[in-house]
Amino acid sequence: VGQPEDVLIRMDSDDTHDPKYFEALIEKLNEGNEVVTTARYARGGGQEGVDLYRRFMSRGANTLMKICFPISGIWEYSCGYRAYRVSFIQDAIGMFGNQFLDLKGMGFTGTVEKMIKARMMRADAAQVPFVLRYDKKLSGSKVVSSLTTLGYFVLIAKYIYPWGDLGKRWRREARERRKRLYPDGQLTLGPVRLD
Repeated sequence: VGQPEDVLIRMDSDDTHDPKYFEALIEKLNEGNEVVTTARYARGGGQEGVDLYRRFMSRGANTLMKICFPISGIWEYSCGYRAYRVSFIQDAIGMFGNQFLDLKGMGFTGTVEKMIKARMMRADAAQVPFVLRYDKKLSGSKVVSSLTTLGYFVLIAKYIYPWGDLGKRWRREARERRKRLYPDGQLTLGPVRLD
């Protein structure tokens, strides 16, 4: 994946995610966050070319995730245009193993699942406003809304409160990680590296 001090930016390659937001994403990482998402629902954000049904479904899904998995300052859970500290990805794989992205085959749930796992890891996260340019997309959507919706409800059932020995282990590891990386409430990692 890279060195711990590197940054990983994930975006769609269909012209809907403009690279002009890289600078704002990296700036938020360097303010002490481990995950930074772009947000249509932040002040200054928006979406072009998205029909009313998809707008309604997206807004509803993001509101539901905010209620079930609140993360301070985050209102966008379903947009995959994000920046991560590589150290966060390495820690997530170390903590969750193959369960970091557990619901493979359940539509586009992986994007939301990563935010849930960031919350479970007690990582600081932020968002930057952006405009989704769906009007620039040349092909149709690959989202099967019924499957993705089912996947969201499975995520809620599975992670609203992880039970059993595995859930206890995850909570213990998250507490230890938080103490190690945020001893005074601030992330102790230095700025991300751009090569």
